Amino acid sequence: MMNRLTLYRIVLALSVPAGLVCLVLGALGAEVDQHRHEAEQRDAVAASLAIVRARMEGIVDATVAFSMGLSNVVEAQDGKLDTALFDRLARKTLLANPHIRAISAAPGDVIAHVYPAQGNEGLYGQHVAPDEGPADAFRARQQRAPVMSAPVDLAGSGRGLVLRVPVYAHDGQAYWGLVNVTTQVDSLTEASGAGTATALHVALRTPAGESLAGQDPVFAQDPVLMEVRIPGGRWQLAAVPTAGWERSPLLSSPYVYAGAAAAVLTSGLLVLFAASLRRSHRQTSALSQEVQVRKTAEEGLKLAGAAFSSSSDAIIIMNDRFEVMSVNPAFSEISGFAASQVLGSVPPFLDPRQGSGVDAASILSALRSTGKWRGEILNLRHSGERYPTWVTINAVQSGSGATGHYVAVCSDISVIKQTEQELDRLAHYDILTALPNRLLFRRRLVQDIGAATPETFCALMLLDIDGFKGVNDSYGHQVGDRLLREIAGRLLSAVRGRDTVARLGGDEFAVILTGLARRDTAVEAASRIIRDMQLPFQIDDIVVHVSVSIGIACCPEDGSDEVMLTRNADAAMYAAKEAGRSTYRFYQWEMTRAVRERLLMEQRMRLSLEAGHFEVWFQPRVDLRSRRIIGAEGLVRWRDPEQGLVSPGVFIPLAERSPLIHKLGRTVIEQVIGHARRWYAQGLDFGKLSMNVATPQIERGNLVGELRDILADVEVPRHMLEIEVTESLFMADAERAKRMLGEIRELGLSVAIDDFGTGYSSLAYLKTLPVNHLKIDRAFVRDLPEQASDAAIVRAILAMSQSLGFHVTAEGIETAAQLEFLADAGCVFGQGFLFHKPMPAAEFEALLKLTTPAPAAAPALPMLPPRAGLAGA
Repeated sequence: MMNRLTLYRIVLALSVPAGLVCLVLGALGAEVDQHRHEAEQRDAVAASLAIVRARMEGIVDATVAFSMGLSNVVEAQDGKLDTALFDRLARKTLLANPHIRAISAAPGDVIAHVYPAQGNEGLYGQHVAPDEGPADAFRARQQRAPVMSAPVDLAGSGRGLVLRVPVYAHDGQAYWGLVNVTTQVDSLTEASGAGTATALHVALRTPAGESLAGQDPVFAQDPVLMEVRIPGGRWQLAAVPTAGWERSPLLSSPYVYAGAAAAVLTSGLLVLFAASLRRSHRQTSALSQEVQVRKTAEEGLKLAGAAFSSSSDAIIIMNDRFEVMSVNPAFSEISGFAASQVLGSVPPFLDPRQGSGVDAASILSALRSTGKWRGEILNLRHSGERYPTWVTINAVQSGSGATGHYVAVCSDISVIKQTEQELDRLAHYDILTALPNRLLFRRRLVQDIGAATPETFCALMLLDIDGFKGVNDSYGHQVGDRLLREIAGRLLSAVRGRDTVARLGGDEFAVILTGLARRDTAVEAASRIIRDMQLPFQIDDIVVHVSVSIGIACCPEDGSDEVMLTRNADAAMYAAKEAGRSTYRFYQWEMTRAVRERLLMEQRMRLSLEAGHFEVWFQPRVDLRSRRIIGAEGLVRWRDPEQGLVSPGVFIPLAERSPLIHKLGRTVIEQVIGHARRWYAQGLDFGKLSMNVATPQIERGNLVGELRDILADVEVPRHMLEIEVTESLFMADAERAKRMLGEIRELGLSVAIDDFGTGYSSLAYLKTLPVNHLKIDRAFVRDLPEQASDAAIVRAILAMSQSLGFHVTAEGIETAAQLEFLADAGCVFGQGFLFHKPMPAAEFEALLKLTTPAPAAAPALPMLPPRAGLAGA
């Protein structure tokens, strides 16, 4: 039996090892408890951060969807930027996305338009070319996809991000430029909940480490990290508790003190008693700290619950079996389902029986394999209505790493879909007439060409409304727009329901006739259209008359592709206009040659105008009794380097149908006035020089302004210059023509009507015109005096002119019999080959020097002998 001393020694010897073992066991227990506590904190932070990430990605995806809609409008219009439409859609985008600050369009990589313009004036003209501009712009063009930029400093205050969307026009073949959407980082983070006051400190930065939002030191505090997907890259989202991570020292753990107590117990009853008291005190302190930690966690959960309840997007929390555990109020508002109706069940979009438009099994498979899924579905309301929804689902892992819950954020994108439908309608249909526009017309034409067979073919009719410009100029664009809508209605009623009627632009329309077995069907349709267009249009209290010229090309006979068929139908329409309008023509291969020759001549004319190959010749006018030169008419001549002198009858009609008439007309005026200036300085008596002005120069140009500029420093008396116009000027808009001729008279120039009697012969209106000279057309002079009707017309013109006080010149006098008749009828002035042919300016100047008397000579002018008559005019 051991004595007390031996027992004391044994106990004393065992007290130290036993105490150490107890201390090691206590430390291990404390460490396990601390890991459990930290895992619970990180799970709570991860659940709140997953909601923030889901909302932030949903907002970015919605922004991309709106931006792609805007770019689709520009692509659909072949690169034509309609600023009014752009502003209207941008305004809707800003209303639906408050975080967006500005939307700009950069055709050719230069910012040309910004909405809103106010406050963003500094953006205009900025160069964003991908090859020398921002790197994100280069990536957007290279990847042909939207790219979000690194943070930039915004004008005024704050930082922002720029979403760059590349635009490719002409069916995606030609790079057009960029659509730039500028967002404010603070507004974006606030909209996603990252900037609200919660129990978390949240920070956002780029992969390069550049701060976007929140407090940058968060990344140095061992945060919970998540990736946020953005166009062209990813952001990094981090969060820590507001109060920081709660980490209790190991020495304060009850497990450590339990081990210490056990160690002290082996040292003796007194030490055990003292350690017991101390352990009790420490346990009480630790319990107080645990209660405080639980209160802090409860407050964080309350704040997370408030964000959960106030979200405008539907949020669904599910367990690992995808059964609904909780939904927020927005879910019931959007779907119509009460929370009690869905708790414990699988959401409709994950139920294969509900038909959401997406395979529910594939969604579940993606969630189990990757822990996330996002996409568009057709969700189901309680009323049975289907509505488009953008869904983002993310898994929330527990502290052990296993998936414990799933959070789904559902955004109702009905408004976005409606906007997309509106954009599609605007991209494919004419706003004014609601007919298919040029883009949709081309697609249907390609389809109909592909469906054509040897038994059934299609025909393309191109229509040009004759007289529409006169209506537009006379009554204004409002009446013109009403007229175009009326024309569209008549065209639709004149064709079959399966045919296509499209407006290509302006007053140009197209009709595609499909399933034809014979050409007579196209003839019947063209005849109906021509007949319907000839009927008057009643627009309010205005009666409007127009006609239509139609060119027809059949597939595959006249072309087997869209380009060739359209080109040949256009050539046929031009032939219909040449044939007198208000008619139709089928394409013939000679039309293509005529069009090509016309284009080549127009190109040669343009080059000759630049090179100065057009010159003015003069045909003198004489007094029929004295044969003295009393003036001359300036006539344009084209001295082509390759073909020599080109007949005016060939190039003048072509010039009048093209913009070249304005430059050609100004060239004639400048040369005539230049010669007059030189001859006047030399003291030559040239009488009155007249200049022919084509009707398009007056209708589509600024003739009065040009005359005022050219005459500004000319010393020639204005009464020695005259402007000649034809009667066709008064047919489109007589009042406008009258007003413009009055302005010419105010400049001091005379006004003559050339080819009088062949056009607008309203004598009642003629007396009100600011005209003082009539030129009888050569058509009435040619058969004098044998043709009785021509003789009667000439006598009537001369009698009327005498009563109204007009000067009269007879054109085209070639025989002595014509001269004798005109002189006997009272005609004073004449012009024609009987006296002089048109001659170059140098020859006319030499003639003037012969006929102009010396300063000391008698006032009478020498009489010129008549020339022998020549054929032609």
